[in-house]
Amino acid sequence: HGRGGAEMRISDSIEGLEGGFAEKLTSVGLARNGNLIEVLTSAEGSWTIISTQPSGYSCLIAAGKHWDNVPDKAPEFSML
Repeated sequence: HGRGGAEMRISDSIEGLEGGFAEKLTSVGLARNGNLIEVLTSAEGSWTIISTQPSGYSCLIAAGKHWDNVPDKAPEFSML
């Protein structure tokens, strides 16, 4: 009991995002504190970032619209 309302089990949150927003896991990383950081995106441009503690509890960090992947090598340009 005592846990914040934003925390949830990761399986529940990902199932909802995949069903309601058609978001799929596209990136993952491990933070220094041991939390797993996951980025989910959709072809329509919606995105969600979730942090999961080693204990298994997850927290929605941010969500939004207009996600766009940056190319591996951005085109070169000059500010002059």
